Amino acid sequence: MDQKNYRFNRKDGNIYLEVGKELQNIGSSLQIIVLSSTKPSWEQPFPNTPFQYWVRLIFLNNNGDLCNALLNNGTTNALTNWMNYVAQVRMKYELYEMITTISLVESDGDYFDYSFAGISGKPGLGDRMKKLISSLALN
Repeated sequence: MDQKNYRFNRKDGNIYLEVGKELQNIGSSLQIIVLSSTKPSWEQPFPNTPFQYWVRLIFLNNNGDLCNALLNNGTTNALTNWMNYVAQVRMKYELYEMITTISLVESDGDYFDYSFAGISGKPGLGDRMKKLISSLALN
């Protein structure tokens, strides 16, 4: 299983895949299966960004690669959409039972906002993902 890192650039509205030391623009949407997510934490993971709240995601992309990404709150409370999506999904499912589409969409301000949509996966997806999460010790 390959490991990949993604970056969500809320300034230009694009999602980037890290390829070596380069960034490959993959557009403004990404379909994933979320295996794990943290609660928002106050930190500065990159020296060129101010301290703010961040959520770390571990997920599978559509190629089955194990991936990492960070979602940031910025000054626009961008993580609110993530927190609302998680709460809505967890009323009926676990995140790993859903195919989640993350998109960067235009907002009223200078930065793009996150948008989340999900559909439940095929029967058995949750069991397979639960085994994978256990084998990766993500709990």
